[in-house]
This record gives sequence, C-alpha cells and structure tokens, in this order.
Amino acid sequence: LSPAAFDLWERRYHPYLISLKGGTFTLGCNRPEWYCGGTDEYPVDTVTLSPYRLAETETTFWQWALYCAATDQDVNQFAPSWGLKGDHPAVNVNWYDAALYANWRNARAGRDTVYIFFGRYSYKEEVFPDAVEIVDTIRGAYRLPTEAEWEFAAREGKNESTLYSGSDTLDLVGWYRGNSEELGIQSTHPVATKRKNALGFYDLSGNVREWCRDWTGAYPKEKEVNPVGPPDGDFRVLRGGSWDYHDIFCRVSDRFYFDPRVRGNYVGFRLAQD
Repeated sequence: LSPAAFDLWERRYHPYLISLKGGTFTLGCNRPEWYCGGTDEYPVDTVTLSPYRLAETETTFWQWALYCAATDQDVNQFAPSWGLKGDHPAVNVNWYDAALYANWRNARAGRDTVYIFFGRYSYKEEVFPDAVEIVDTIRGAYRLPTEAEWEFAAREGKNESTLYSGSDTLDLVGWYRGNSEELGIQSTHPVATKRKNALGFYDLSGNVREWCRDWTGAYPKEKEVNPVGPPDGDFRVLRGGSWDYHDIFCRVSDRFYFDPRVRGNYVGFRLAQD
C-alpha cells in the first residue's frame, strides 16, 4: 500500500473503543453450581475497576491486514480454511501476535511500548521470547484487557447479569456451534452482526475466543482492585467462547486457557486502553 492509501484505510478501520466508568462487581459464576462450567469459576471475587476503554468489536482482518502491511508480514499466514474475510474477526493470532499488534498501534499513535519482549520471536521458526514485560504505567496506551475488565464489560457492569453477554438467549447475541454454519461450513461471521449488549459491545459471547492479559490462576477470596492475575504461569486466559464451541462455553463467567505460543482459527482478541 502507498502511504496515502494506508492512511485512508487506517482512518476507516481504526478500532473504536467504548469508555467505561469502572466500578465494583462480582467476578465469577454467581449462579447455581449446575450453571457453572468448572470449579475455576468460583468462589466469586469482588473486584473494583478504575475507568478504562474497550474495543466495541473484536479486531477484524481489515485491521489486522493493515498491521501486516505496515510490518512486512504476509497476512495469508493467518488465513483460516474459509479464507480471509475483512469484517470477520482476525484469527490464528497467538498472545504474542496480539501484544505486538498493540505495540504497533501505540507506535502509530505516538505512545510508548506496553509489551517489552526479551528475546526474539518468530512463529515460523518456532522461536519465542524468554519473557515479556508488561508496562502498566502508560496512560492511554493500547493493550489487551485484563480478565476482570473483559468480564465487567461482558456482564454490562452488573453483578446479576444475563447468562451470555446481553441476553439469556445466545442466538440473539453470538455466533457459536449451534448457529455458525453457512453453506455447509462452520466459521466466524462478520463482527457486529448480532445484537450488542447494554454497554454497546458486540460478540463478547461467541465468534472467537479473546486473549486477555492474565496468566491462568484461581480467583482469590479477598477483595481486589484492578487485578492483573498471577505474575507468571504457563497459560494465558481466553474468554468468550467461539463459533466452534457449544453454548455453555460462551457464558460470561466461562474461563479458558491456552499456551500463549499457539494459534487457532477460533482465537482472536480486542484491544483495551486506560
């Protein structure tokens, strides 16, 4: 792309973030135990969050393709079997890929780097960084949401929320195994084609699982303010269910974990910002 064309596309497909006032809510499954998917969803945790912003939709392939063009990467390496479709959520993105995308967006906006990589990263060569330091003190920087921030948005800031994000009926608000088939193929669907929740977010239940900042860990029993999860671990948190998962895995309290090195055609992300 020429610089002029790149700027035009970036303005058109710049991610829109919704401002949230934050507040105190109950993190975890606060319904009868048979609603809960696993013991990692309880005991519930009382969490207080400061104001933050979260992307209205999952990062799309249009947005991801701009990043690939700017960083001299072949976008086709991320293509799922059903092909690259611009308004579908970007998939086959691991945690490191998502972190580097956030760094790139910060560089474009003149902000400092949030994710500092120690060691080289090359997915093709199976070379991964020794560690990634997350700088939490950069105001206004793009980053991945914490697990608590993700669930607060999915719950619409409520303690007694709907089963899925925006409804007790998943077909109204999300793409999952029960409705994602089209012309005999199950796949992602364009973002923002189902009903949004009360805070204005789309697809927090279904379409793709979304990377969060946190390492996997049990919920603590004490009250927390702006929790970021354990200091280290083997697996990063994913939230939201996907086009390939049953409805129980699309609940607002469902938790899933993945090796941060692994890519999958049901895994994407959305950005957050302080």
